Amino acid sequence: MQSIDFLKVVKGFLLSISLMFIVTGCWDSIEVEQSAFVSVIGLDKLGSDKIEITYLISNPQGGGFSNVVGSSQKEPPAEIITLKVPDILSARDLLGASVTRQITFTHTKTLVVSEELARSGLFLSNIEAALRDREIRRDMFLVVSKEKASEFIRGNDPKLETRPHKFYEFMSERWKDTALVPLSTMHTLLERTEGKAGLFLNIYGTTQKFNANEAANEDEYLASEINKSGGNPIQMIGSAVFKDGKMIGTLNGEETRLSQLLRPNFQIPSLLSTYQDPLNKDYRISVRIIKEEDTKVKIVTQGDYPKLDIKVSVLFDILAVPSGIDYIKNFENQQLLESYVSKAISEKAEKLVEKTQEEFGGDPFMWSTAVRKKLSTWDEYERYNWMGKYPQAQVSVRFEAKIRRLGKQGSPSEAIRTGDDK
Repeated sequence: MQSIDFLKVVKGFLLSISLMFIVTGCWDSIEVEQSAFVSVIGLDKLGSDKIEITYLISNPQGGGFSNVVGSSQKEPPAEIITLKVPDILSARDLLGASVTRQITFTHTKTLVVSEELARSGLFLSNIEAALRDREIRRDMFLVVSKEKASEFIRGNDPKLETRPHKFYEFMSERWKDTALVPLSTMHTLLERTEGKAGLFLNIYGTTQKFNANEAANEDEYLASEINKSGGNPIQMIGSAVFKDGKMIGTLNGEETRLSQLLRPNFQIPSLLSTYQDPLNKDYRISVRIIKEEDTKVKIVTQGDYPKLDIKVSVLFDILAVPSGIDYIKNFENQQLLESYVSKAISEKAEKLVEKTQEEFGGDPFMWSTAVRKKLSTWDEYERYNWMGKYPQAQVSVRFEAKIRRLGKQGSPSEAIRTGDDK
């Protein structure tokens, strides 16, 4: 019995010693007040051999509320620093010349690139260089700014967020809701470019007002064209179009939405839009578009050029009928409205397809996934040369829109029907 107890003591001692080596403690920990978290990175073209890189560094102690432990009302919530360097990696240590805290990129969620750099041959090489830093995340959102990235970052002035990093975090949720911009990340850019899968659509934005588009409807704007006053000057709507890792053009908000609707899998639950009233051209009807089914893509790869038949089924809720025409109880008017909305979306989609074929020479709709299903191997897909064949492809697009809900009001009020505005 004594020998057994002795063995238990020895085993316990050895186990305790082992745990001392396994549990290393906090010898490599860093206090929050010693850290500087980079929230946004901006890249600008600077000649042929250098770039200008801008960091928005969040202060974990600054700009806080008085009841937050460790916060300081006297310290600013963020600091913006711009450096001129040969590449994105060499700038990190250079920050140490003026920033006393340890720089970390683990919380960086947004990379802003100027349109000038995006249209140059230096863009893709700098993106690939950034990924060599183990702290840089591939799911970081990409934003192309109409002006310099440094001006975009400094010009962003959120009124409702004390901490600047929260603005980009909250905006990413709005992008998912509205589909006015594509959800573009570093990972999806490289995936589309390396996979030779077609065009890549990137978030497009600006903090400057260039030319307001007075004639546009709710989603027909491009960044800088929205006629608004007050609030944050930033506008992010539409998309920058990339081909082979280089920006070649833009799409407005409506075209960006259509591009995503035409994709086989569309994850946005609903879209708010307006269409001309078919019975009174002076008014527009407000609707909510819902897509519950995947886009049906039929493709024939035989022959010199492919033939595609695209069918998109959507539902829509009637939200507002300013003309006062009865689309609620009148069944014939409902059928007319369904036919009109289906035709209107189909015609716009056909124009967009023509634009991508003639102007961009590439497919932003991810129809390449349907092509791959027709081919056995990756080598066969490369030989088929989808990107080269798409501009001459025969494409037929058909939207089928059906009314889902008629709204909360049973019928237009008497004042609306008679045009009484008193």
